[in-house]
Amino acid sequence: MKQKKRNYLDLLMILLLLSGIGVLAYPFVSDALNNYLDQQIISHYQQQAVKENEAV
Repeated sequence: MKQKKRNYLDLLMILLLLSGIGVLAYPFVSDALNNYLDQQIISHYQQQAVKENEAV
């Protein structure tokens, strides 16, 4: 019984640790993802502008 309770507490502590790491990492991961997506959009519009300039 005592070992089962200990395993439950260990699992709970691991889940809390992972949740905390996720909360702390969220702003950095979100910022990196948004920067990547913004660069993709900028690249797309630059390619489109080059094609339009070549057509003129």
